[in-house]
Amino acid sequence: MFLSALDDLEKTAFLALADAVIQADYHLAPQEETMLSAMRAEMGLPELAEVPEMDIRTAASVIDSRRSRVAVMLELAGLAYSDGEVHAEEEILLSRIGAEFGFTDDELLAQREWVMRQLALASEAKVMMMEGA
Repeated sequence: MFLSALDDLEKTAFLALADAVIQADYHLAPQEETMLSAMRAEMGLPELAEVPEMDIRTAASVIDSRRSRVAVMLELAGLAYSDGEVHAEEEILLSRIGAEFGFTDDELLAQREWVMRQLALASEAKVMMMEGA
């Protein structure tokens, strides 16, 4: 939803962060794979774009504007929720990335709550589309 606004370096750093979130629970859910594919497309990246070797601190430092940092956190939270639940390992990693970005606990909570509301609205829309079918 917000990834097309990132510059090329931020997109690369985002891939590294997204890959870290996906791997945090040592399980690649099909929903995560599908969502990452859609994210690559939104960023205008090839399907097989390589994930860069970049640690969390380095990747976070590339994303330096508040706008981009909020966008990345919203997208990462959505990725973590894509399989229906946020695993403890993913939660820890999201908190760590948020801390690297300088977000407070309240800001991180507000971001995650926004993602949950957005996911609920998307679910409602799917139900409406199926009604009467």
